[in-house]
Amino acid sequence: MLVQFSKLELATVLSALRYWQRDLSDNPDDGPISPDHFDDVITPLTALEIDDLCQRINGGPVIE
Repeated sequence: MLVQFSKLELATVLSALRYWQRDLSDNPDDGPISPDHFDDVITPLTALEIDDLCQRINGGPVIE
């Protein structure tokens, strides 16, 4: 499945992921910011996995 983002959507998604990544780095023992979104998965992404995801998203197509 290919997801396309507008420039504003892309900026928002990347900003939110980077915010989460910074929170994980600053507070590694405090757990995720929003644990309610992880009912169906074992653990949220790590800070390094978020970095990889941001790079993949940022390299994808942007809709005008």
